[in-house]
Amino acid sequence: MKRYSFLTCLAFISLSFLTSAQIQPWKSIHHTPLATLQSNFVSPPVEFASQVIWGWSRISIDMIRRDLDTMFNVGFRSVIVDPGRNNPFEYPSDDWYKIAAAGVQEAKKRGMMIRFTDDGGYPSGFANGKFTRERPDLRMKALVICDTIPVSAGKTLVNYEVEPYVISAVAINDEGQSNRIVEVANRKINFDAGVHDWEILLVRSDFRTGPTRAIIDTTGAKTTANSLHDYLDPVAVRQFIDWTHEGYRKFLGNEMGVTMRGFRGDEQDFAYTPWTPAIVETFIQKKGYDPTPYLATLLARPAGESSFRTVLPAPYPGAQNAPLRTEQEKRFKADYWDVWSEMFAENFFKQQADWCDANGVAFITHLNNEHNMPVCIRNGGDFFRVLSKIQIPGVDAIWQQIWPETVNDFPKLASSVAHVYGKPQAFSESLAAYVEPPRDFKSF
Repeated sequence: MKRYSFLTCLAFISLSFLTSAQIQPWKSIHHTPLATLQSNFVSPPVEFASQVIWGWSRISIDMIRRDLDTMFNVGFRSVIVDPGRNNPFEYPSDDWYKIAAAGVQEAKKRGMMIRFTDDGGYPSGFANGKFTRERPDLRMKALVICDTIPVSAGKTLVNYEVEPYVISAVAINDEGQSNRIVEVANRKINFDAGVHDWEILLVRSDFRTGPTRAIIDTTGAKTTANSLHDYLDPVAVRQFIDWTHEGYRKFLGNEMGVTMRGFRGDEQDFAYTPWTPAIVETFIQKKGYDPTPYLATLLARPAGESSFRTVLPAPYPGAQNAPLRTEQEKRFKADYWDVWSEMFAENFFKQQADWCDANGVAFITHLNNEHNMPVCIRNGGDFFRVLSKIQIPGVDAIWQQIWPETVNDFPKLASSVAHVYGKPQAFSESLAAYVEPPRDFKSF
């Protein structure tokens, strides 16, 4: 989706909601009457101007000056710097922050506003590979199936020993029987198959990440080589902030909140069923029961129900004919989504937004797959909950998602968050990903 060149064909359209005296925007956004914005629609105040993503590849101070002059001359007053490949300065590093500070000073001379993308590629949260290289213990984690045990009709397992990392188990079959919770106690399980054939799924936690497109990867490929951090762990999120945000604060000084107005995140979500070590304790506190016996049921999806994009390397036995979940499983799945979604909102989004607020800047981001809300909820949690924590909520509204004659009302989701939670602005990541239309595309 991203292209690194002189200027990317990608703009952010800012929408203002400063129509009520009761709205309390953060310190860097002013109460501007709607009438003022209407009368200055062609040349709005810089705080409300559309922004262009500015790809920094092979960057130098001379290039910064030329690019800013070009953008200023065609009417742009606000830019978002996207770290690109083939730079003489590693991102993130002191040398990077020094050139960033020089760029901020050049923007200031022209009366322009500048923001920075918060990572070296996307989705946000891998610190351009630093978690994989330097803090692998803080990488993203997931629940995964680690083994299966077939148990034929008439067979019984007695004190069957499993690996110490197995935390939960569930028995499934393809004969219309309800899933059966299998207790794991002292590394042993006991199970009577009765008159049906069963497959016991053993589940553990492990390091897993969705693919990232890192500028450190010179091929430009989107791979799992550079892991995202554990979004649900506040310690991991703090490490991300220390590696990224704090560098700008150190080198930009008084320009934080003045010329430099904040950070743009991008497409944070989970490609696997989310896990973090603290989730069991948090779940018990919030829901009043132990989730451990039911964890394996999250990976025993019933027929017709899509799972996370890459939960399993291949369909498990009986997946196509698996029965509907029991009522307890349904309740547990809803409870689990509620708990991890709240942890995502509080530990990842709110922690960054609080840091931004304390430093006079704003956090802009959008989730992944907003145009397909069932997928967005499955992989990103509660859309309104997580984006309510940040200063400027947004959506991705690129060309592939808004073909003519398609249902494309989803961009209103960002403005809805802004209205419901009193945010002064929302944004749309727009005007990009122009590709050949699909075969069934109808031109006008």
